[in-house]
Formats: sequence, structure tokens, C-alpha cells
Amino acid sequence: MIENPSDAYFDQALIALQTKAPETAVKDMESGIAALQQEGRNLKGENLTNFNTHLKDLEKLVERAKAKKLTEEELNQAVTAAELTVGHQAIEDILVLPEVTTDPLKVTLNDLEKHVGKLDKTSKDEGLKLISMARTSLESREKATKEEAKKMDERLRQDLKNIQTYIKKHA
Repeated sequence: MIENPSDAYFDQALIALQTKAPETAVKDMESGIAALQQEGRNLKGENLTNFNTHLKDLEKLVERAKAKKLTEEELNQAVTAAELTVGHQAIEDILVLPEVTTDPLKVTLNDLEKHVGKLDKTSKDEGLKLISMARTSLESREKATKEEAKKMDERLRQDLKNIQTYIKKHA
């Protein structure tokens, strides 16, 4: 799976926090925020509003890192919320297409899975179950005959809407 640049920077920031290198964590967080802003440039409406709030939260955490008061948990929660918002928009963009496109959806589901994995156990289990259901629907749709594909497409769209509801609850 290809990582978003922001994921790589924030992962490096977490490692820097774990190794007690707050100056490095600050630089990686600042780079992660800049990359995340690029990744979120196509957000609209409520997703954009939520995303901007999450970015402000991350910027506040940079100040906590500079003061050597930032915890890994705080950074994980803030990054997960922002990244899930980007995933929500990606699903919205896929759902408006006349036919759900397979490759972008697989990338989106992989990215969401990574971020859902950082949530508490109950939330994580719920998210992973929804992602698994969407993958199953996607695989069924790919193998379906032309007549069955339309029915499978509706099932897949419902699974994606369920994921959107989940994201709104956890982002």
C-alpha cells in the first residue's frame, strides 16, 4: 500500500516522540500538517469544516511538542480524526460516480483501515467490520455478471454509506 505523505511524516513524529526527540517530532509534525493540507485540498462542505478544525488541533499539538508536553496518544487521536475526514470525502467522491470505481476505492479502504486501527478496541472492531463488509461487496461486484453487478453496486454503496456514518461518529 502506498502511504500518503502525511502518514509517513506523522509516523516519523511518533517515533521521534517515543525516542524522546521532541525537536524532530516538531519538524515532522509541521511537514505532516503541510502534506495533510495538500491531501485535503479537495474537501468540501462539512468535511472541509471538520478538517480545518482537525488541522487547528494538530497545530496546537505542535506547540505542545515544542513545550515537550505532547503524548503519543494525543498525536494519534488528532491525526486519526484528520485522516478519517479525508477518507470520508474520498468515499463521497466515489459515491457520486455513476459506477463505483474499483481501484480508488481499494486505496481508500486500505487507508481507512490503517487509521481505524489506531482507535480504541471497540471503535476499531466496528470500523474493521464495516471495511471488511465493503471489501466483500466490492469483490462480489467484481465477480458478478452484468445483471447481478447492479444489485451488488447498490449493496456496495450502502456499505460505503455505513462507513461514512462511522467516520462522522469517530472523526
